[in-house]
Order: sequence, then C-alpha cells, then structure tokens
Amino acid sequence: MYKPLLVGILASALAAAPAAAAPPPVTAPVTLPAVPASVVEDLPPLAPPARSAATGLDAQVNRGSTVIVDPGANVIIPVSSGHLSRLITPFKRVRVVLSDERVTHQESAGVVYVGMPEVYDGASTGVATIYLTEAGDDSLAISLTLVGQQIPPREVRLELPAALQTVRTASTEAAIAFETDQPYVETVRTVLRGLALGKVPQGYSMRSVTSDDPRPGCRVPEPLQVEFGQGQIMAGHSFDVLVGTVRHTGASAAGTAEFDERWCATPSTVAVALWPHPVLEPGETSEIYVIQRRGERGPALSARPSLLEARR
Repeated sequence: MYKPLLVGILASALAAAPAAAAPPPVTAPVTLPAVPASVVEDLPPLAPPARSAATGLDAQVNRGSTVIVDPGANVIIPVSSGHLSRLITPFKRVRVVLSDERVTHQESAGVVYVGMPEVYDGASTGVATIYLTEAGDDSLAISLTLVGQQIPPREVRLELPAALQTVRTASTEAAIAFETDQPYVETVRTVLRGLALGKVPQGYSMRSVTSDDPRPGCRVPEPLQVEFGQGQIMAGHSFDVLVGTVRHTGASAAGTAEFDERWCATPSTVAVALWPHPVLEPGETSEIYVIQRRGERGPALSARPSLLEARR
C-alpha cells in the first residue's frame, strides 16, 4: 500500500517540474584580501605530534647485550616471550624477587635464567618487575622491567658503574685479606672481640635484618628468649655474622639462667657468643653473635638431650 503511494507522489513531482530548468547564474570570482606577513610571524609554532606511550617506552628500552645498571634506577630490558633468556649479574650468589609468579626463573651462582609466559592475559607480550640482589645482602639491588616480546632467546650482561665496581672490589679484597692473613681460629676470635667492642670487621658490610633473611636455628628453652628480628647482619667474604639479643623473661624468683651455645648449632655455624653476660638475671639482656659460613645457612640440628644434664 505504501509503495504505490510513494511512486505516485514521485510521478506527480516529476510532472509538475518544468521541462528544462534554467542554468544557474554565473557568479564572478571573489578576490580575498592578502594576509600581512606580520600576522603569520606572530602565530605560535605548531606543537609536535603527541608521542604514544608505547613509543616513549620503546625509546627507553635497552636492547644491547651489555647494560650498565645504576642501583636505584629501573632499567627496561626486552626478553623472549615463551623462551628462556639469560641474565648475567654482577653478584656472586644472586637472589631474585619477582612481581609476578607466572614468570619462571632459576638461579645458578650469579646467573639468572628467566622465562616470560608466551600468552600474558590474552596478549603476546607481558611486563614484569624483577629485583636482583646478593644473597644475604640487600644493601645493593638492581631493578629491571622485563618486557616480553616475540624475539629469540637472548643473553644480557648486567654491569655496575665503574666507580661502584671499584668500591665493591676493594671491600671484597679487604674482607679476604682480613680472613686469610691469620689462623682460622684467630680470625673468629678477632671478629667476636670486635663485635663486643662495637666494631665492624675489616671489609665487612653491615645492614639491618629484613623479613627475608633466614634466622639462626636456635632452640632456646624458657625463660630465655632469642630475638633476631631487630638485629644486624655483617657480611664478609667467607662469613656472615648475625647479631641479636637474648633476654631472661622469667620472674624475679626464677633465678639466673645460663645460655648454652649448642642451642644455636647448625651445620653452617662457626661460633656463638654472648656479650656481656652468658648468665642472665631475670629481666637482663645480652647480645648474641652467631658466625656462619656464608651461603651455607641451614636448618638447626636435632636436639640431643645431654646425659650429664639428665643426672643433675
């Protein structure tokens, strides 16, 4: 019904139209006035085209096989997505802290093998933050942003600035000299004596204990209580020294309590000492020094009851 009506309206309009429409009048061209040059000169310069975030990120990516990394500054490095990449670090025993558990990693001495997932939230690339430190010493850390890309596996050597390398090398050499220039037992005795006098051994670095640091496996009975959470760690070449506190938490009527160094025995323990008193009165506190072979901190040994103590 609607279609014939539309056809009829169109036919009526065509019938009512004149046979030949008159041509439109010719209009003379309009001449525009010229713009003075001074007006153009006063215009502000055109802003450069905005650069996308991806382009800005790409300009900061380090694609070289050797990258100088400053502690405290983040470095962006492309790695293979779906394959392992190899990071050679300046650390002897590297420790890895990652922001994403989907990124796989494996450490071997100072080398880290890292793998970005091939599919990352439905995309073909991903980004993850990684921190690299010396195991047992967080005083110096390298911060990296790993950008997964469809590229072959690659190897990247991470190097510290020359000035920082010199300082670290000098400290390591000083620690080696301190530990090897005298007999083993004398070295341990010198370390303990220096700690009691408030001195840091030559070439050693000192820092506060963090939540990631393993604690000595001390099995201490009541009323004595050992605390390393607010303690210190001094790292040398062959030894790590942990400083904590021992407190007598018993009532005044409990009497004195003597600390037995065997309570902190582990396969890696070199020496244990208390200062100023190994025998504590109720409420008294002493410092405890535990020297361990570096890189060999292990679980505590199973406690064996002493036959002599059982006969008392």
